[in-house]
Amino acid sequence: MAGGVPNPDAAAPGMERRALLRGGVLALFATSAGALIWKSANTVPELAPELATPQFVEKLCDMVIPATDTPGAVGAGVADFLPNALRHGLFGGDGLTLGRLAAVLDSKVKPRRFLAMAPSEQVKILEALDAATYAHPGPPDPNAPLDQKLWRTVKSGIVQSYYTTEIGGAKELTFDLVPGSKYRADVGVDEVPYLSNYWVENII
Repeated sequence: MAGGVPNPDAAAPGMERRALLRGGVLALFATSAGALIWKSANTVPELAPELATPQFVEKLCDMVIPATDTPGAVGAGVADFLPNALRHGLFGGDGLTLGRLAAVLDSKVKPRRFLAMAPSEQVKILEALDAATYAHPGPPDPNAPLDQKLWRTVKSGIVQSYYTTEIGGAKELTFDLVPGSKYRADVGVDEVPYLSNYWVENII
């Protein structure tokens, strides 16, 4: 994941815009277009003795797509939608995916809990995990470590859920009927305004 996150202890709008959204964002849509789908039900169940709390889900959603001049993932209702979507098998997950990710993140900061850490520490943990998860282009590696599989599934769910809401699709994105005169294999995620066409032209 490119770049740092200035002033991470500030409120979400103080964070660099969409900091965790950058890494592998186009790969997320490629996954939804038919690349490898990973089922967390095939992993170690003891990592999720409990379901993830709403506070944990909101924290992840807010870190990936915080509110700026447009509402973020929490404001768009993604934190409410995501657990139910995963329980129904969307994004390649299941009902324990979020709980397993919470357990994995807690295990990285023992004896503390991920939610109890300072925002700057939370950002560092997820930035490192995100960088490792999307270090190599192409479809997901079926032999990747569990934490990377979990994060890819959850991040994919957050991003896809957000950009299919009215807020994400109509307020965050704009639409250009003729986005360009030639095919673009790479689109800079930092370009503003974001166009809803960008990801489509890369997977169709």
